[in-house]
Amino acid sequence: VVHAALGHGLGAIVGSAGGAPDPKKTEGAFGRKMAAFLKRVRVQLLCVSEVDGEDDMYGRMRSEVEMRIKAELFGPATLTNLSRLAAHAPPVSSLLSSDLDPVAHLIAGSYQSPSTVLSLLAVESRRVLALLLATASSPLLQFYGLCSPPVQFSPDDREAQRKKTRSDAALKSAAAAVSALARPSDPPTAGLVVAATAACPRLVPGVLAALPLPEPGATFGFLSSACYLGTVMDRAPPAISCGGGGSKGWAGCVLP
Repeated sequence: VVHAALGHGLGAIVGSAGGAPDPKKTEGAFGRKMAAFLKRVRVQLLCVSEVDGEDDMYGRMRSEVEMRIKAELFGPATLTNLSRLAAHAPPVSSLLSSDLDPVAHLIAGSYQSPSTVLSLLAVESRRVLALLLATASSPLLQFYGLCSPPVQFSPDDREAQRKKTRSDAALKSAAAAVSALARPSDPPTAGLVVAATAACPRLVPGVLAALPLPEPGATFGFLSSACYLGTVMDRAPPAISCGGGGSKGWAGCVLP
């Protein structure tokens, strides 16, 4: 039910053309209900809580099953739709509270009253993405092993190959979603990008390759984007760290 609501609900709002969300969906009862639904998904499925019994075998098995189910809820299409909605969120710099780390700042910060249902949907979409992409406890990052070095396997190991294919697809989708959250015109979002690359250093190449950078010139847009990119490169894990250590880093982690 949750999978269908995320897939079809967000798809109905965003549409297939990739343009602006449908006003008929965002400004009515449907949009308000979807915003409330995203909040419940965030609070009940993504916020970490201690569960008794996780030290025993049953607890660990239950935890692994729950992680798989949660990860599969947020496939590439859902991440794309969340990113498109998040693009309409108010600037992070408009938050009233600024004494928290980037992710907590985004999750717990109070916005000025959103002027439209679309703004509310966008705020909740960005909060969901922050928990999915910028925390080491994210079920998406954990289930696909994106916080760990790629596993070396034999060419004959078809199961390992399937896992790698799924992991690579998830990594590509996650990098695109993180890049979509980046706003050179809103410098505090750099902290969110840095937090995501710190939680998953393997995101570094994809994120850097996708960050927006206009043509060089003496324009405010170029200077703002160049400064933003410099901030991310200065604070994100270095190239060698995206490989998880060693003189060559992790296999397959090459800067563009």
